[in-house]
Amino acid sequence: MSRKTRVLVVDDEKLSFKLLEQIFIKEDWESFWAATGSSGIEMAKLLEPDIILLDLVLPDKNGFEVCAALKENELTKDIPVIFVTSRNDREAIVKAFEEGAVDFVTKPFFLEEIWVRVKTQLKPKQYADELKEKNEQLSLLAEKLQILSLTDELMLIGNRRAFEMEIERVHNQAVRLHQPYCLLIADIDFFKKFNDYFGHQAGDRVLRTLGEIFKNSVRSYDFVARYGGEEIVVILPQTDCPDGMRIAQRIQEEIAKKNIVHPANPPHNRLTVSIGLSCFKPDNPDFSYYEVIRKADQALYQAKNAGRNSIRVFREE
Repeated sequence: MSRKTRVLVVDDEKLSFKLLEQIFIKEDWESFWAATGSSGIEMAKLLEPDIILLDLVLPDKNGFEVCAALKENELTKDIPVIFVTSRNDREAIVKAFEEGAVDFVTKPFFLEEIWVRVKTQLKPKQYADELKEKNEQLSLLAEKLQILSLTDELMLIGNRRAFEMEIERVHNQAVRLHQPYCLLIADIDFFKKFNDYFGHQAGDRVLRTLGEIFKNSVRSYDFVARYGGEEIVVILPQTDCPDGMRIAQRIQEEIAKKNIVHPANPPHNRLTVSIGLSCFKPDNPDFSYYEVIRKADQALYQAKNAGRNSIRVFREE
């Protein structure tokens, strides 16, 4: 449920507030009183009222100064301010509107007049608040959709599109900062036979498990994505080949701990992955990320030829 309408009265005369309070009670609004300009400004920041009724003559600051301060603050700049004061000269009225007031009422006032003027100013404020809330909701939704568009819904890691965006970003950064990085491409050994043996639902469960293993086996700033049906890629920024090899070994060790039965993967008879590793070296800036991908893919081919469940760093054959 939305909160009640809030009205802040900034006036050093409590009698004025008590008179105005009759309107607020009748409308079931929440009302607050500040006797000085400074306290009025602080209460406005804290309460973020829907409207402020402001006297011109106050003990510490005049109403013009208070209004100007409210309009300069991000929390209070959109709150409508109505001056309610005994001054009615042209100079005061013009100055009030120059400082950002939306209306000007002179004392003594009729409660009915105040009620109408407050109601008139609350409507656009409420519309603006609703529009702001809807825009925030749309922004959140757009952000969620963006995340979903870059996420593999089964493995809950990045998808191919996300990988292509990230590898380009990491590569350009490595060239600019003269840093190395590594790319792993892992392939589940005989995964089609696993699906044929246990069924696709079991295969999906394995993919979800592997997504978790890969995410938990790498560092917070590394990037994991599903590259193809049973291929997973890992981008390792600021990493040389020896460190990349250690991370690849850790991934294989964590998969081995799960001891997932795979009868169609002899001689291991459990689920394994083959991993190809390629490294970008900053002393060769003309080396494109397409070449990094190609070499990691070639290293994966070499790992499979070596009997699977193995890791190979790219070597020219």
